Amino acid sequence: MWVIKLGGSLLSSGSLNEWLSIIVEFGKGKFVIVPGGGSFADQVRQAQKKWRFDDKAAHQMALLAMEQTAHLLKSVEPDLSLTDSIKDIEEIVNLNKVPVWLPCKMIDTYQDISSNWNVTSDSLALWLAGKIKAEHTMLVKSLSARNRNARQLSDFDMVDKAFPEFVKKSESRLWWLEENDIGVFKKMLKTKTEPEDYLKSVVY
Repeated sequence: MWVIKLGGSLLSSGSLNEWLSIIVEFGKGKFVIVPGGGSFADQVRQAQKKWRFDDKAAHQMALLAMEQTAHLLKSVEPDLSLTDSIKDIEEIVNLNKVPVWLPCKMIDTYQDISSNWNVTSDSLALWLAGKIKAEHTMLVKSLSARNRNARQLSDFDMVDKAFPEFVKKSESRLWWLEENDIGVFKKMLKTKTEPEDYLKSVVY
């Protein structure tokens, strides 16, 4: 299995539908989608500034923001399947479908994730990849990685603060895709080749 994290920034772009249709058409039985929190998570940040609630509450609300995005993706692309467990992920993939991860239940069950803004959907994508033993993890972003390593990406606030540690522990190969890499992504899936043959931005 491969994990693909769709950044929340795609919600405000014109390419989300195309990304989803390509994943559903060519990634069945291979991909698990991790949704970003996007504008829903931004609302949590704004509410926390106003109401001063603690990071634990904000973290839970940010996980729910990811689930809001998941439901949005499902509505846009009905062939996707929502799931909140490893067992269901495996069953959906075995049925040659594409699951979209709902994180709240699993994160609450394992309780090995820091409950603050240091851990967001990028690190959680790597965390899930470890749990399902994914060979590759792909982060789809509107920003360019510009050959930066995990620490540099974190320092530039392109990913969360915990991201470098998750990369260090991960056994999944990590790839950074920009929004306009969609053509390359489609060719890779159509030819059923490994990412190394097409993608250049690997994160260390």
